[in-house]
Amino acid sequence: MKKLLLLVTFFALYNISLGQIKYTIKSNIKTAGLIKKSATGERENLTIPTILSPKSDVNIVNIINIGTSVNVNDFASNLRSLWVNSDLNTISFYHRMGGSLDINGNAGDLGYDISTDGGITWDTMIRNFYFGDLVGSNPHHGIYNPEGNDDPDNAFIVYNLSGANQQSSGFIHGVSSIGDTSYHTQNFDSSNAYGDYHPIAFTINSQGNVFIATPMFNEFEYLDSLIITKGMWNESLQNFEYSNSKIEALYEDNLSGPIDIKIAFGADGQTGYITTLGDNGMAEQIEGFKNYYPIYWKT
Repeated sequence: MKKLLLLVTFFALYNISLGQIKYTIKSNIKTAGLIKKSATGERENLTIPTILSPKSDVNIVNIINIGTSVNVNDFASNLRSLWVNSDLNTISFYHRMGGSLDINGNAGDLGYDISTDGGITWDTMIRNFYFGDLVGSNPHHGIYNPEGNDDPDNAFIVYNLSGANQQSSGFIHGVSSIGDTSYHTQNFDSSNAYGDYHPIAFTINSQGNVFIATPMFNEFEYLDSLIITKGMWNESLQNFEYSNSKIEALYEDNLSGPIDIKIAFGADGQTGYITTLGDNGMAEQIEGFKNYYPIYWKT
């Protein structure tokens, strides 16, 4: 009851005080009316994008089934399995045979899938390396396009891999005609002057020359060098001829040597780079850790 009486008394005194306040009205104050926007007015510097309704499947990736393989072991080695030639609008994919489309096939055989219309349609499971006395691994491939040619049928699939026969290990290489799949070559170079041959990096420059970079090993010992293999097209043979050279590439770890080798050329086909990861003893090492840095060579 006392609280209620106090509240009533407070509001009564507040109303009395309001009645004694005098308000002063200022004169000469400009007034502004509401400005209505013209019906023809436009917003400046503002672009509202048009949202188009999709006329087809909204998925931006279309899955296209191509060839099959007995396993994915070669892909784990970061090999040159996929090649694109934009001048010919052609895509090729190189792999081991076998799998559901080649149930009775030999896992040692190699082949490719190819599209000459930018990936819309594909010819698949085209065998171009036949397992026999030669056993191949680590396959790389690319497309050789003769100078001035604009017809995919006149181009060639170029492949190479490390190989062995019953006597020695070596380098397997060959080509296949895209237009005439019955034409393919299979060559074996048994020279082991540069130790065991396991191609790691592969490219074809704009001049149509093949370059391969391979760490030089004798079994499990790294021999402080990279093998540089160069292939040049021989028109009369309808095949590539290869030569080897080597460059010094010192690393602290003689067991693993260089890691993740890459080779590439600029558009002119003249300037090329080889890059690796590794420890050549020249970079700062953080205590307690093994550190690897990019190392590169320029032509």
